[in-house]
Amino acid sequence: MVRFLSPDRKIIVHAAHEQVGVSVMRQAQPSQPVPLFPPRLWIVGPPSCRAALNAFQTTQAELLFQSGIFGDTEYAWEEKIQPVVHDSMLLVGSNHPLPPAMLQTILRHHREGGAVLGVTLSAPSLAGEEALLTEVFGATFGLPLSGGRFEIRPAATAGYHPILHGVSAFVTETSFPSCRLGEKTVATLVTAHQGGLRLPVSWVKTCGGLRRFGALLGAPHDFHKPGFLTLLRNAVLWTRGEI
Repeated sequence: MVRFLSPDRKIIVHAAHEQVGVSVMRQAQPSQPVPLFPPRLWIVGPPSCRAALNAFQTTQAELLFQSGIFGDTEYAWEEKIQPVVHDSMLLVGSNHPLPPAMLQTILRHHREGGAVLGVTLSAPSLAGEEALLTEVFGATFGLPLSGGRFEIRPAATAGYHPILHGVSAFVTETSFPSCRLGEKTVATLVTAHQGGLRLPVSWVKTCGGLRRFGALLGAPHDFHKPGFLTLLRNAVLWTRGEI
């Protein structure tokens, strides 16, 4: 079976083929769809994060596939990879320092216009990677605040945003850092509430036609909560301009 994306963005399905293909929108669209390997979703994180990410892959992979957008989901950390521009990269922050080669791969993918997302960006190991955090995600972090249980819900200032479609509130237990979103191109999507404390924990950055998504959320237990899984799935599609 082969899937194509037609000029009016409808999915055309052809049977009797072993591969799945997607015809990417271009200014010079040929009269007949051109099969391509489907774009991949590269999840960049250490091996220790893969168990938590299995929940996202298991529950969301079919929906992403049905959208006609994604083929394989690949994990990477130490590997030398060369994502093409129509691939997406999802960085999962951790206590393990990001390998220098992977850091440069993410920055290059960002500068070439590829889709980039980040979750658990509050991880201590990312403190020395200011270029990645400020250039790609538009955020700077301070010292961790006191932890505990937080209610996570859409920000009052977010209005309607496609990423928030179907996202339900949920509770998480963690410790967030102070987060400053100083650029005019950055807007808060989701906030964490604890008593009178309100913290930005998820945001989007739009600049020069690029769409970026960042979040302090993404602890292992978050990947079992429908609200977070929906948020992340929508963000993956939104950064590609599909919703």
